[in-house]
Amino acid sequence: GNVEQFRDQEVNASSLDPADYETTASFTFTLKLDPTLLKAGQMIDVEQDFELGDQNFTLNSVEFYPTFLQMNLESDPSNTCLLNPTSLDYYAEDRNGNIYGEKINAVTGYGSSDSREFYCRLESPWFSGSSQLIIHITGAALREKDTDPIEINLKTGKTSSLPDDITSITVTHEKSGTVLDITTPYTEEDSSPENFACYDSAGNPYNVNTGFSKALNSDEENHYYFYLGDYDQEIILLGQENEILWEGDICISLNLD
Repeated sequence: GNVEQFRDQEVNASSLDPADYETTASFTFTLKLDPTLLKAGQMIDVEQDFELGDQNFTLNSVEFYPTFLQMNLESDPSNTCLLNPTSLDYYAEDRNGNIYGEKINAVTGYGSSDSREFYCRLESPWFSGSSQLIIHITGAALREKDTDPIEINLKTGKTSSLPDDITSITVTHEKSGTVLDITTPYTEEDSSPENFACYDSAGNPYNVNTGFSKALNSDEENHYYFYLGDYDQEIILLGQENEILWEGDICISLNLD
């Protein structure tokens, strides 16, 4: 009867009163746990320095658990670029040639690109029985830091000095809000407004909708459109994030004993 009552309608479980229903059966069973899954993880000190291009990093330690392996890393304070941890490509290989981290979603990076310390996780070789492991780092995306943003006065249209790769910035006020038109010289390479980021006068990120019109030849210019919406400050800052892609194969050996 209860099944018939709710067959054709959506049921919110939190609204059901247990007193309205009769318990028709109950089950008792034993759940056997594998004791190896209850063991505490192992912390392995590594302190191994490595370079991604001309940027220096350290693999401080590795945490080894039955369900995952975690690398704790740190960037050198003298680095001129920031590393996006989620851009790291990496995997682990044991002495039997088994690979850990190649499967989709098996490799995940955590941490802020503005933080020196971050950690990355991959599949665990806990049950492989291997006493040695090699960590491979094969790719990363870095962006230059310490570049001064361009200050734009939305009331007067005046800007601070522009870099060589920006021709002009024009401010227009429309019914839907203020629009920035940023022009850059023609290049044969594909360009994208993702290289730019907007910040308010205090330096806080401000999300904007963007548009892009690519120049077809050297007589034209690229146009990047930034739609500021209801932004209500007089000054907005435009930062240019130049991304550097690194590829290679950094190998770090670990002893799991």
